[in-house]
Amino acid sequence: ASGSSASHVHGGARLSGVSAAGLIALLELCLAVARGYRQPLAPQHHELLWEVVLPLHAPDNAVDDTTPMLQLYHRPLVLWTTALLRKAPELVPRYVGTLVTTQWPGASDSNSTKEVLLLHELEQILEHAPAAIMDDAAMREQLLHRMVSSIDGGKNFRVAERALMMWRSDGVRNLLSGSLAEVLALFLPALLEASKEH
Repeated sequence: ASGSSASHVHGGARLSGVSAAGLIALLELCLAVARGYRQPLAPQHHELLWEVVLPLHAPDNAVDDTTPMLQLYHRPLVLWTTALLRKAPELVPRYVGTLVTTQWPGASDSNSTKEVLLLHELEQILEHAPAAIMDDAAMREQLLHRMVSSIDGGKNFRVAERALMMWRSDGVRNLLSGSLAEVLALFLPALLEASKEH
């Protein structure tokens, strides 16, 4: 798979024919550079999230029947994303909101592997996010609805399993514990409905 080539758009510039190995190496370099950024993060570094990181989630094409292009370079992409967000935690609500609304496979899509990858990314982001991000009601609602829709019984079991596994993370549990009433009101009916289909 490392010989596969990708085609991505970054802020209007197109990277065509870039090998997966080349993209992984570039993301690892970006990670090393991001770890050296000072806090607070400069505005031009904020733009990396919106102009480079998020567009790298967009490809819906696949390497084969089960492997989305995103899977080839998702690990270093998540490491870079979390490094940037740790330096600028105030950007987490906007990033999460954008990820779950614009980059998530649609209900009619059958890209369950991509959804599993994005659930993993959400867990990694939330694991280290400050509790104050849950004060953003719009982001909290988008996040919870995405997590609930991922355990829908009609979806691939791997998606439901990954959504439920997020609750094993201490960071995610601690973050969502402040919204327990809202979480239970959304999750309990969804879990009961999903249990009927499994």
